[in-house]
Amino acid sequence: MESPCLKTWCWIVESQRTWPAPRTWRNMSVSRFRHGTTISHLHDHVCASKNHLGGSIVAVDISSRCIRDIIRLSSTRPGILPILADCRNSTQISPFVTTKVPWLFQDVSQSGQVEMFIESCHQFLAPGGTGILSLKSASERDTAGAFNHAEQSLIDSGFTLVERIDLSGWENQHVLFHVVY
Repeated sequence: MESPCLKTWCWIVESQRTWPAPRTWRNMSVSRFRHGTTISHLHDHVCASKNHLGGSIVAVDISSRCIRDIIRLSSTRPGILPILADCRNSTQISPFVTTKVPWLFQDVSQSGQVEMFIESCHQFLAPGGTGILSLKSASERDTAGAFNHAEQSLIDSGFTLVERIDLSGWENQHVLFHVVY
């Protein structure tokens, strides 16, 4: 079973760079979190205990079951805003993200992931902000060329590619892209 949390921590282990998140986060937007494990870890950095850092995490998922779990999590971890929405439709998310965010993480595992990520970053990510795309090639139509296509699309869309991390051995058919907008 795939896990965004595992992918995040594997990225830290496999990366040749340090964790790209600023030490003083305030806001971030995330898309697709099954049952809150990754969001819980991110909360520790963005909000901290009882949200004493004053951060906020907008957690978007289309699954009512997953959002129900994230709602439960948000009751004990203030600063998490669960949104039941389709991340392919940014108008469903925009009422909850009223300013540009410094950090955006996306893990949607469906066809068109790269285009969704680019659109979300253009709409929600602040200039100079960090974007993390967890790409699962099996979800794309062209599985063999998915990673190269993603890299080129990100560069062509004006992102600076900081790092491309193959998670083979941890998560099959997954690459994390760390970009700056």
